[in-house]
Amino acid sequence: IAVLAAAVLASNANFLHASLRARPDIYLCLFVTVSLYGFARLLFRDSNAYSYACAYLGSGLAVATKGIPGLLTIAFASLFCLLRRSYDCKLTRLVHLPTILAGLAIALSWFVLMYVLHGITAIESFYSDQVEDKLAASAIDIFHNAFKYLTSMAAIFSPWFMIVVVLLLRFDHVATGTWKKFRSECLFAIGWFMTVMVVYLGGMTNRNRYMLPAYPLLACVVAVMLELCLRGGIPGRLLYRILPACLCL
Repeated sequence: IAVLAAAVLASNANFLHASLRARPDIYLCLFVTVSLYGFARLLFRDSNAYSYACAYLGSGLAVATKGIPGLLTIAFASLFCLLRRSYDCKLTRLVHLPTILAGLAIALSWFVLMYVLHGITAIESFYSDQVEDKLAASAIDIFHNAFKYLTSMAAIFSPWFMIVVVLLLRFDHVATGTWKKFRSECLFAIGWFMTVMVVYLGGMTNRNRYMLPAYPLLACVVAVMLELCLRGGIPGRLLYRILPACLCL
């Protein structure tokens, strides 16, 4: 699954472009993915120190990299836990004071340094960039942003989505089994994509790079579908022919 997910990301032009140019967005994507991995482990697997460290240290590094978007992972995981209504998923399961404090220290370190060096001007500039400019759109702008983000995401993943749809139509028993086995995980990934999109709907500008943090989890969903289709009886040679074609697209 990891190899398939990597192949899906490798065919993503926006992801590769951001990686080559070393934008802060790609580092945000990395740290957010680490944080989501930690929260996914807490929600679906176990609650050990490694999971908490990934969840909160990843979020702290994301905040230090690009501010408020790094906090989204904590808010989203908490909301997902509340809505899941599972007996083994209580909000207290996500609480681990040592790693929360460590993540907070990492998150605040850069802002404290900027305040010491540049004073209140740095904080005001940060607030303007992260809050005021993201809440200045009209209703038409919000609709336009939503349309752009949804269509661009569909276009970026369209080769893979089409392949998955075709394969699942042919092997419908695999689709049923996949949903039953990974329903919560798939909802987690889709919910995260919707969360990232909603956050940027109110902006005066829209950029495909804003959606970078949503790419890895969506790639994992596609990879799970492909992997289970392969287990369900799709000839390996067919999948090996499909992968290079998708990378080219």
